[in-house]
Amino acid sequence: MKKPILIAIVAVIIIVIAAAGIVYSGVLNPTDTNPTPTPEPETPVQETVRDATMTYIAANHEDMASMTVDLTWAGGRQETGLVGSDTYIYTAGNWNVTITNPVVMDPVYTISAVYTDTANAVTIEWMGTYENEAITETSFEYVVPE
Repeated sequence: MKKPILIAIVAVIIIVIAAAGIVYSGVLNPTDTNPTPTPEPETPVQETVRDATMTYIAANHEDMASMTVDLTWAGGRQETGLVGSDTYIYTAGNWNVTITNPVVMDPVYTISAVYTDTANAVTIEWMGTYENEAITETSFEYVVPE
C-alpha cells in the first residue's frame, strides 16, 4: 500500500516540475510568432533638402546635370553653438552643401551649394531655400575660365 502512494506522489512531483518548467521557459523566453519588424531609420529632412537641391540644379541648369549624379555624400549636423538654429554640411566630390534652418515647426531651410573644380578653375555658387517641399533659387553664379 505504501508503494502505490509513493509512486503517485513521485508522479505528481514530476508533473508539477514539468509544468513549472514549461511556464518558466515561456515567461523568460517567449516565442513571438509575429515579431514586430525593426523600423527603418528616418532620413533627416536635411538630406531630403540636399537631394532636392541637386535635383533642382540638374533640372534647371542643364549644363550642370552631369555634375549632380552618382554623388556619395559625407557630413551631417555641425555644432555651431547657436541656440535655435541647425547647420548641416555635406560634401561629395567637388560639391559642398550647407543647410541652415531655425529650429521651429515647418522651417524655411536656407541652402548654399558650391561646386569648386580648382583644376579647371570652375566655380558654381547656388543659393536657395526649401519650404513646404519646394525649392526656390535665390542666386546662381557659374564662373568658368575665359
